Amino acid sequence: LSGVYYLHIPDDVADKTECGTEFAYNGVENLERFKSVPKDFTWIVYPGKVYHRPMIPQSTQDRFVIAADLIF
Repeated sequence: LSGVYYLHIPDDVADKTECGTEFAYNGVENLERFKSVPKDFTWIVYPGKVYHRPMIPQSTQDRFVIAADLIF
């Protein structure tokens, strides 16, 4: 499993639907993508093999996240 814990999303982000994590369940070439909407103090947990990446920052302020992987 993989996960992202959002500690702080800057207050001046204009569109929070475009500042979280982007997923493509069938790989990089898949045009169908899913986006997470980040909220402070919230985990997003997903299968570790799913393609994912942080979305483009919209602020000059710092964004604080913790990323984690769990192998069992």
